[in-house]
Amino acid sequence: MEYKKTILWILSFAVMVCIFCLSSQPAPESNELSKGVAESIIDKTPHIKDLPPAEKQSLAIDLNRKIRNYAHFFLFFILGTALALSISFSYGGKLHDKYVIALIISIIYAISDEIHQIFVPGRSFQFTDILTDSAGSLLGIAIIGFILKRNVFAKLVKITDKKS
Repeated sequence: MEYKKTILWILSFAVMVCIFCLSSQPAPESNELSKGVAESIIDKTPHIKDLPPAEKQSLAIDLNRKIRNYAHFFLFFILGTALALSISFSYGGKLHDKYVIALIISIIYAISDEIHQIFVPGRSFQFTDILTDSAGSLLGIAIIGFILKRNVFAKLVKITDKKS
């Protein structure tokens, strides 16, 4: 069981490193990454790829903004999930307290990430990003809370054992 805890903590720190690396990208580089994803989606979507270039460009700008917001939410969703699992399996105490700790760590990391971006060329501190990050973490933690509270993992193992 000890190696499972270690893997969960490594996952938590790996997500933090990933977030830090993405936040370290200067604005033009970060924008090009999300813009490339947006353009790729547009070019592969059947009814959109044949639109006139001006319309595709307008859609790409809008989609780029959404991708950047969803990326914040999704990365912190993974962080909240990883932290909730790491803390739940590593420490004793009430599950509720563990989830609060995971959420506090996630929020502190979101704040530190925004402070870090002040020092990256073209990037800035965005309070709305902290809210988006926190919402992602909260959802991840809530899902893990639901799964652990209902003992879904154990039930899934029992179901697969019966099929064997």
